[in-house]
Amino acid sequence: PSKEALLTAVFEEGVVRISEKVDAALASAEAEPWSQLQSACEAHLKMLLGGNSFSQVVVRVLPSDAPVAGPSLVAMRDSYEGRFRDLVAELPLKSGTDRKIFRLMLMGSMNHVPVWFRSNGATAAELAQQFVNNLRLAHSHSNSSTNNDHQEPAL
Repeated sequence: PSKEALLTAVFEEGVVRISEKVDAALASAEAEPWSQLQSACEAHLKMLLGGNSFSQVVVRVLPSDAPVAGPSLVAMRDSYEGRFRDLVAELPLKSGTDRKIFRLMLMGSMNHVPVWFRSNGATAAELAQQFVNNLRLAHSHSNSSTNNDHQEPAL
């Protein structure tokens, strides 16, 4: 097989593995939209931080890295991210919130965690909770206030 065929196969396996974990997490999560999102984020982060080489390929390989396989990689990524599109669509967000940017910001943030994550810091579950809590709080208060009482967790 060609290098791009091998890359596509590894990428596909990574998407399948992450999808299965996220789907299982969603099946057992509370029905409340923010809880659903947190469960999906936790499963996604656990896969990225669990040392699974397949999931690393999914977040590190860009479709432009493999021009022939690019369209296939985009289709697989879009299929997986459809779960997050659906979850974000259900969130009670402030009027005027761009849900696509909201989702892409969340996905980008999660996919960057392996760059700065330290195993002696917060867990994937704690990170998912904090990510979702930060987003939820930003969309639940109409006035902006500065609160410096929160300490940064050890990452």
